Amino acid sequence: MDLMKHASILLLFMLVTSMAVRAQHAFVGKVTDGQGRPLEFATAALYDVDSTLGAGSVTDRSGAFRFDAVRAGKYVLEVRLMGFQTLRKQVDIGADPKPVTIELQESAVGLGEVTVTGRKPYMTLKDDRFVYHVDNTVISNVGNATDVLRRTPYIITDIDGTLSIAGRDKTLVLIDNKPISNMNELQLLNSSRIRQVEIIENPSAKYEAEGHAVINIITRKGLGQGLNGALTLKHAQGKRGNTQLVPELAFDGRKFRIYVGANADIGGKRSTDETLNHYKKEAYEYRSLVNDASRNTRRAVGYTFAAYYDFDDKNELNAYVDGYDEHTDSHSASTRHVTKNGAEQPSFSLSEDASERPNQYAAGLNFHHRWGDAGGKLALMSNYTRYATRKHGDLEETNRTTSNTHLMQSDFDNRYDLYSLKMDAHLPAAWLGGSVELGGKYSDVSSLSHLLFKRRLGEVWRVDRRFTNDVDFREQILAAYALATGRAGRFDYSLSLRGEFTRTQNELSNGRKDDRNLQLFPHIALGYTAASKLQYRLTFSRRISRPGYAKLNNSMIYIDSLSTRHGNPQLKPTIFNTISANFSHGKRLFGGLSYSYIEFPTDLMYINDPVQIERYTLYADNVKNTWSASIHAGSNINVRSWWHSQLSASFSYSPVTVFDDEVEYTFKFPAYYLNCINRFSLPRGWDADFNAKFYRPAKGMRKRRDYIDLDLGLSKKMLQNHLTVQGAIHYAFFPDYQLLHYSYKYQSNVYDYNSRFLLQVSLRYDFGSKKASRKVESSSADEVKRF
Repeated sequence: MDLMKHASILLLFMLVTSMAVRAQHAFVGKVTDGQGRPLEFATAALYDVDSTLGAGSVTDRSGAFRFDAVRAGKYVLEVRLMGFQTLRKQVDIGADPKPVTIELQESAVGLGEVTVTGRKPYMTLKDDRFVYHVDNTVISNVGNATDVLRRTPYIITDIDGTLSIAGRDKTLVLIDNKPISNMNELQLLNSSRIRQVEIIENPSAKYEAEGHAVINIITRKGLGQGLNGALTLKHAQGKRGNTQLVPELAFDGRKFRIYVGANADIGGKRSTDETLNHYKKEAYEYRSLVNDASRNTRRAVGYTFAAYYDFDDKNELNAYVDGYDEHTDSHSASTRHVTKNGAEQPSFSLSEDASERPNQYAAGLNFHHRWGDAGGKLALMSNYTRYATRKHGDLEETNRTTSNTHLMQSDFDNRYDLYSLKMDAHLPAAWLGGSVELGGKYSDVSSLSHLLFKRRLGEVWRVDRRFTNDVDFREQILAAYALATGRAGRFDYSLSLRGEFTRTQNELSNGRKDDRNLQLFPHIALGYTAASKLQYRLTFSRRISRPGYAKLNNSMIYIDSLSTRHGNPQLKPTIFNTISANFSHGKRLFGGLSYSYIEFPTDLMYINDPVQIERYTLYADNVKNTWSASIHAGSNINVRSWWHSQLSASFSYSPVTVFDDEVEYTFKFPAYYLNCINRFSLPRGWDADFNAKFYRPAKGMRKRRDYIDLDLGLSKKMLQNHLTVQGAIHYAFFPDYQLLHYSYKYQSNVYDYNSRFLLQVSLRYDFGSKKASRKVESSSADEVKRF
């Protein structure tokens, strides 16, 4: 009955939204050259009679452009394309506007005789997202995608590599609308392939419902028309130093396009960690100081192959294969000094040598169809992804007083397979003056993992059943959405609803759990554009963060002789109900605020033994419902003709309330962020950028410190723009610090995992027939980040 009820609500919403868009009209056209051939990448703009920009569009491969939801009236249509004369034409859009054909004449000056430099503001507000422009900047040569995101406003990179948007700690990371499975994909994505980074605070129902917010990395797979290629060599010196070799080759014909890329990465990292534990309960006091040092070496190869075939200007078929293979060797050594009630105890040392080899393979086949002159679109997308890893570890724990040694081994095997099918349909409704989008998706993720833990007793290795477990996990999601957008005068709006039915099967060594859940995710957005180019936008959305199988696995995992990790099969998904308001004034000033009511938030609890309080288990659990609020602002400033600057700042606050030993504790830690980005055009063709970031993150029950990061980069093009030389320096003033303090528990951690100093240099050589950036539509989106 509940399923029928929710399905009825979804169908009713689709009907209402399809009838809601009535006040405007769709205006379409086609751009050709003097011989009638379609022109791609031409820019079309509609201006009101007062010269205010009303809408913008870019032509596709068939030369077609489209403006949705344009109110009736007189406009000036302007069409531009490099190498052609700009055309301006007055158009009168009535109740039933006819398609127009625009013919551009070639400019008297050839492309080879002029140099055009486009300098976009670093960040702009576009509809429901902030867009950080990276392509053709110094930042685009700094290293990999992780380096780019570390220098992107509003994005905070934590010590463990976790990415979050200021004020939102559950963030879904996409590459070309496809969720990443792990951080290795970011490390193997060359920064020069990134065109822009989109930060979406309140994504519409068209996106997966996972995550409090979305970071979407848009890449450029094409290198230009004809046959083109590039070879990039990069080296970074520091605690996370590495060397990368990135060859790329692309061919772009009229009907067939192909892209081949690879990335060979050799490197490693070193880190130190100091942890102080202090427990004082009644007449018992325990204190320990643990010093840990670790290092690892890493070898990885990533690859991408994509092919596109245009049957005609209406139908396109594309396929892709990508993946990576990695091998990591690591060594860590730690020493624990202990006192109990003021008396020194025997110290312990723990060392571990581990070897891990993760690899991933993905393939997809997509079909895109366009119909009519009104801009109808249909996309059918399929994807298969397989991830596997195998890790072996040798552990040695020694009593440094008695020299007694305990030997242990762990072998972990994990594999998951993901299948997904997705359909998106864009339905133009000229008679309604708007458009409706409908879509659906089915994904099936299955994961198998086996952990074998052994101890050596004398000369015999014996299995420790407490820490040996098998997990068979499967998650199926069936989703459907409806989206309607429109414009009425100076108002624009978006109404959408997404329904997701999830079935989770978790088969453990000690039981089986089967959950079924149906959730609805509405999204409402209302925008207003003032005559002074001042734009306002009010948005509401409901989103979810589902726990992965690692948190749902109730088996025990060994950390050391005093601590273990335990999953929680009863863990509920976190729900975010968010309302936000944003504004922008042209491309110079932007800002906003948001409020979220958070249901079933999760945190990592420390559950101490009631007798030996120094022994504890890490346990993910739902804590008390809470809220979060944030405010942010930014400004683009042209200080001089050669100096562009951008300031951005944010402040957020979210209290965390937990129950421990039947006592309620509340933690109130604000987070703030201030970033200043400067870009300079220097003499003799040099470009430079300087980035200063001051911030304090907030993470649940743990108190953090203030941080200051500085980045300086230089870049120059040589040999008729074929060779790009780049250098960059990153410096972090302070190591990471976290403090957990409540009841009788005190734990402080000083991490030096981050690359506090990093020197990067790179050389990139481009070759080929023509240079012209191309935007290639990506494959289907797959919710695999949690696995």
